Amino acid sequence: MEEMDYMKEGNLFESISLLLEDKQKKIDSTLGGWVSLLGPCIEKVQADKDLFHQWSPLRIYISLGGMKTKKPKFSLRFLGQEVGNIIVDKGTARLWISTTNYKNNQVWFAQHHPKGSGGFGLPPGKYEWKKAEAK
Repeated sequence: MEEMDYMKEGNLFESISLLLEDKQKKIDSTLGGWVSLLGPCIEKVQADKDLFHQWSPLRIYISLGGMKTKKPKFSLRFLGQEVGNIIVDKGTARLWISTTNYKNNQVWFAQHHPKGSGGFGLPPGKYEWKKAEAK
């Protein structure tokens, strides 16, 4: 059935209900596939998250896309802005600051730092999360 065939004059709720009813098997199949892929990923993420600490005022998040990689990518955020990522490799948590993260950090935060923009923040690279430079 074409999407236009679902449109009933004046009743959006009925149109949406018909569309969902017709597509339910595809929706269930797609969601089932995602759930089966996420099981092993969740186990890996749970094991990896115990290898590092979240220091205030930073927050650590993970997206579904970040979970599905061989090395789950945890988003490190300050005031909602991603400032880097934490990636666990061979049992070691590393702070990864990409070129994009570095440029954004300069734009968003350097002007508010007591040292000013000169010398603010870590340059792009990977840093052990437990080392002083990651703090």
